[in-house]
Amino acid sequence: MFQNNFIMNIKNTNPVALFLGAPFPRRLLSLGVILAGVLTPLIADPLTPVGAEAAANADGSIPAWEGGLVQSPASWTPESRREQPFAAETPLFSISKANLDQYRQKLSPGQIALMEKIPGYRMDVYPTRRSAGYPAEFYERTQRNLDLAKLDEKDDMLTGIGGGFLFPRPTNGIQAIWNNRLRYYGTGYISHELSADVSVEGRFTPSVNRYSTYAPFHDFALKDFAAYEDVYAYQYSETISPARLVGDLALYKERINSLAEAWIYSAGQRRVRRSPSYNYDSPASEGGLMTIDQVFGLTGRPDRYDWTLKGKQEMYIPYNTYKLTDPRVDAKEVIKPGAPSRDLVRYELHRVWQVEGTVKAGMRHLLPKRVLFLDEDSWLCLVADYYDARGEITRVVESSMIQATELPAPIVQASWSMDLPSGRYFILGLPALGKEYDLLALKEGRTSAGLFTPTELRARGQR
Repeated sequence: MFQNNFIMNIKNTNPVALFLGAPFPRRLLSLGVILAGVLTPLIADPLTPVGAEAAANADGSIPAWEGGLVQSPASWTPESRREQPFAAETPLFSISKANLDQYRQKLSPGQIALMEKIPGYRMDVYPTRRSAGYPAEFYERTQRNLDLAKLDEKDDMLTGIGGGFLFPRPTNGIQAIWNNRLRYYGTGYISHELSADVSVEGRFTPSVNRYSTYAPFHDFALKDFAAYEDVYAYQYSETISPARLVGDLALYKERINSLAEAWIYSAGQRRVRRSPSYNYDSPASEGGLMTIDQVFGLTGRPDRYDWTLKGKQEMYIPYNTYKLTDPRVDAKEVIKPGAPSRDLVRYELHRVWQVEGTVKAGMRHLLPKRVLFLDEDSWLCLVADYYDARGEITRVVESSMIQATELPAPIVQASWSMDLPSGRYFILGLPALGKEYDLLALKEGRTSAGLFTPTELRARGQR
């Protein structure tokens, strides 16, 4: 049903010219070209198109990358339930406090702290499936960035093109952070998402929002940096629950080199106001259990931290977590005391980049140190440890990854920020109302790039 050929749907394009063309003739990666209908490998580099190690690890527990899952089933439509390609698999083993020492070296300090603090906490480990894969044009743009992408003296983006990673072969921490920060979810999508602050006992009041998102930075129709107008992505949200907030609207603009901007329409007041702060350590949850810049590892400006690329390691991380984010699963089955249900979170062994951020001299932040663990095949941050001013781990964030074959691309849906001192956590991004993320909504006309202005926000609020 799923094909592991990572080149698909190359129309009206000479694939040989695409990957061997003038901008990067000396940089053949572990690619393939279609010759006479056959995928023919061109092995000239041990790295994949996004800079991961293509080969298996020494004992084969991490397999070689074979292109990922990049083709949807023939019957798939945006209204379809997402296939679970590994549903029949069972855990190889589980990690718990009882056998923690056996696996400690492949866990983050934060994961270890969770294991030691939360009664009954465990991680079910499954066979590793390197499912991540992207469109051919995404790879082509990533390769062009080997020559094009540059940062200025303030570590802002100076040159480069979107629709691909800026630094597939990073030489320092800030380059790796840019790969994570400008993550790819296609050009525009619609999603219905549940978020909640969860008490120690597992009690929660769900908040459900409908989001429309447009990412100029990943619009393949835009050909150069100037065309993005310093905008990575716009997001429009409409509150569906709780009842006291129904009809509230918000518009969020995440910029590339500037601070994010946000506007809020209050249904009760019937007016639009500019949000005074939607950056850095402003709270992302009502209970203050997650900051804005904790979302996805790093959201917004990276400039308050000095970033160090610590290297690579093998680590157990949430991966191919289709069961957890199946919209048919009731939120009460997902949200449990201490952490999301251990029966639903799938962990796999993968290679990750470790990037450490420490607050710059003269700067302040609620979380003065953070360590992000970025999946080598996607640059997604799937585990992150956050430290307080005393140097102690205070929060741990894990994020669930699935491969969305319709894009194709790996994406994060649910994330959860666990506050170690209080035992509470905040979860966001769970598919809600029985609906999958509609990741082709903009491409197929179910949302529009013209939606994302304060004027449109006001007009929609007053209808």
